[in-house]
Amino acid sequence: MLDKVTYAADEIRENGTSRTWWKNRFLHRVVGDVWFRHVVGNRGEYVVEKDWDNLLVLDACRLDLYRAVVDGDCGAMRSRGAATPEWVAENFEGRSFPEIVYVTANPYVSILTDDEFHARIDLWEDAWDDEEATVLPEDLADRTREVAEEYPDKRLIVHFMQPHQPFIDWDLPGSFWNVSESPWDALKDGTVEEETILEGYADNLRIAYPVARELGVELPGKSVITADHGNMLGERVRPFPIRDYGHRKGLYTDENVLVPWDELPYDARKEITAEGTGQADDDRREITADVTDRLADLGYTE
Repeated sequence: MLDKVTYAADEIRENGTSRTWWKNRFLHRVVGDVWFRHVVGNRGEYVVEKDWDNLLVLDACRLDLYRAVVDGDCGAMRSRGAATPEWVAENFEGRSFPEIVYVTANPYVSILTDDEFHARIDLWEDAWDDEEATVLPEDLADRTREVAEEYPDKRLIVHFMQPHQPFIDWDLPGSFWNVSESPWDALKDGTVEEETILEGYADNLRIAYPVARELGVELPGKSVITADHGNMLGERVRPFPIRDYGHRKGLYTDENVLVPWDELPYDARKEITAEGTGQADDDRREITADVTDRLADLGYTE
């Protein structure tokens, strides 16, 4: 207890004059930990309990963004996480899914899971694009086609990094050339015009969506496009008079947790089994890439 009091005192002594620090503490400790977790509660759905054979996850894709760019009439679901680590922990961590193979461009999936899945393929290690500081959608899709042939009787989760920053082909905060600042910091601080940031965000979805849709239609079985979470763009964190940017875990605002649920056309369902294809040691190997650098490239600072 004394250690916690000392830590809190040191934090206040070091940061107490910063309005930003007080705002962040309030959002984390009061709004997230108390209001949303214990008063409102997590009302999100578990993705593994929904009906799909292939789940194509677009990282940080707001429902309204998807409807504006892709399909104005697409379905919706409420995510169980306001950020990727929370979504992974809520849906998968510590549970067993021998019928699922997970192909991921997001390092947090690899950090937070071990043997939850039949196999996990870490494309953020194998297919990282140094110029764009992310995994490109086409590279993820190409590897997934190989995985689908290797594991024909498994449900597939395919985790794209887009439309999450960095924005491909855009020289904006959060890009390879300016990773020290996120696009959401730039939006909040007004250092880049709002319409430029929002257009970069939308364009990242325009780049990824056709690749995800083509893959989903091509894969055997029923494919669904969804997202792990959304993103705040300066909206109020109701009922509090505070605006937020980006996606903080624990803040279950509609902007953060309402995501698309877009069911693609299919001819026949897969025969899914928890048995069948054997465990592949190569697909559960030790993480060797510098995960800290990868997360920094993607704008994760905590």
